[in-house]
Amino acid sequence: MTHSEEQQGKTPSDQQQRSGQPEHSPASSFKNVGEQADAKSETTSRNDYNQGLNKRIQMGVLMWEIFDGKSGMWSAIFAGFLVVFTFLLYKVADRQDETSRMTQRATVSFGGLQAGQKIISPDGKKWMAEQVLVVWANSGETPARTGLSQSNWQAWPYELPDGFNFPDLATSDKRPFVLSPKGIGSTPLVIPMENFDSVIQGKSHTFVWGWVVYHDIFQGTSKHLTEYCVELANIRATKPDVTDPTADLTWQTTTCKEHNCYDEDCIDFAARTK
Repeated sequence: MTHSEEQQGKTPSDQQQRSGQPEHSPASSFKNVGEQADAKSETTSRNDYNQGLNKRIQMGVLMWEIFDGKSGMWSAIFAGFLVVFTFLLYKVADRQDETSRMTQRATVSFGGLQAGQKIISPDGKKWMAEQVLVVWANSGETPARTGLSQSNWQAWPYELPDGFNFPDLATSDKRPFVLSPKGIGSTPLVIPMENFDSVIQGKSHTFVWGWVVYHDIFQGTSKHLTEYCVELANIRATKPDVTDPTADLTWQTTTCKEHNCYDEDCIDFAARTK
């Protein structure tokens, strides 16, 4: 056997032993790599800890520099914050109280026109006039007090002109009133039957308007004002002669172009509530 043949017959392990180099197994190689990774991870964790500790020390030094010898200044600042916070709490409470008053206070609205009593002649043969009730309704949870109202009616040959000032007529008077929570009241008007017949014949228009001023129960609030104006329309009688005491009368109302408002929305609010 030649020398080259001997070399070819030897294993890599035999060659390594003859060369004097130690033999390394795959398991020992993986072990060395894991130890190096653990050492690197430990070094990284230690560095992170040191960096975090340095940051906390720097923050502590900064806070010391800020507060050292300045307690009076910071007390004043905190007191200022407390005053502002207290003021904001007061505003929130005041707003809630105002909201509560708005939802509970008396609100008087025009509730329409209703038929009242027939006014019959002394001999009982003629229906002379109809009592018309102007209805007021309080939708609030509290009473409307020290109220005052006046209602008026007038016949016109045509529609009310623009800029009509809705005067208080001498044919009606002012009436005091109070309204309970969710209460309903009325003030009467007397309209002759000849006027109803004129509207039925298409010869005239009949308008009813008025106002009511009242207080709610809450202290420090201003007077309230409600104004209305409607036209009597679609008047129907059950007999050809509307003055027949056995006849009945029905009507509807339509809202006027002006004079339907509440409080400051009414152009004469200041004059009515002075």
